[in-house]
Order: sequence, then C-alpha cells, then structure tokens
Amino acid sequence: VSSARYRQGFNDAIVFMIGGGNYIEYQNLQEYLQDYAKTRSSTTTKRIIYGCTEIINASQFIEQLTKLGQ
Repeated sequence: VSSARYRQGFNDAIVFMIGGGNYIEYQNLQEYLQDYAKTRSSTTTKRIIYGCTEIINASQFIEQLTKLGQ
C-alpha cells in the first residue's frame, strides 16, 4: 500500500475578498491563468471567479491602508 499523496486538480476557483477589491487584482488573476496555460500542456481551461464586498480605486485603497496604520 502506497502512502503517496496525490494532488487533485481543479478547473474552477472562487476568489472572494472581504472588504475592498479592485480591477487590478482581477487582472492579475487573469494574467496568472494565461501564464499557467502557457506552461501547461493541458487542454483543460481553468477559470477564476473574482468577487469582493466593495470595489475600490487606488486612492480609496491608500486611504484604507492609512487608517489601518493609525
């Protein structure tokens, strides 16, 4: 009996941020998928669903960080 552990692959993932999210995070996830597809020979398409409780821009993000640092 082999005790080797096998990693189970996935095709769909959900990334959900509690708090502010932005389009750059979404873009980074999409770029990751593109890079992943280039390095793998799999024909299976990976998909990531991105969500958050609030969409914020860069200024709002910096403002939130400032409040956290006080």
